[in-house]
Amino acid sequence: MKRKHIPLSEKLASALACLLTQEQRDRYRGLTFEQRGYTAKEMIGLFDWDHAVLHSHGGADKWWNLTPMLRAAHREKSRRDISIAAKVKRLRAKNGLPAGLLDVVDADDRQMPCHGYRKAAGETFARPRPKRRIPQRARPWPPKRDKAKRGKKATQVMELRRH
Repeated sequence: MKRKHIPLSEKLASALACLLTQEQRDRYRGLTFEQRGYTAKEMIGLFDWDHAVLHSHGGADKWWNLTPMLRAAHREKSRRDISIAAKVKRLRAKNGLPAGLLDVVDADDRQMPCHGYRKAAGETFARPRPKRRIPQRARPWPPKRDKAKRGKKATQVMELRRH
């Protein structure tokens, strides 16, 4: 028998539920006493989509720039983002810089943004990695053991293996 098609809204609600704690998921599924479960539409309605790179700073409406957040947390973050955008606008006006968007980066240079990291003008998402110096060893590892330093048992075992 062929399975029924799973609607995209059900898949999205399931994926978003994975961002919640187990206690919250159980509550929204209706597993606690005398509660009905949330529908997919209600579960999706708990979340808002946050731009990792602010939309006012040229952030795209693409999957790699969007992060799902619970509505209350998103509203709080949006309040902070609005003040950041206003400050950038004021500083640009004060310094005579154009009020346009940040420089756009080629799609090949773009990587998924990290939370809490904002893109500055002319900077790509890829952070420069510091060069790590790998220490060189004075002798190869593991050190070769001298036959003379091997114990009597090891020598006997090796002789048995030869036979």
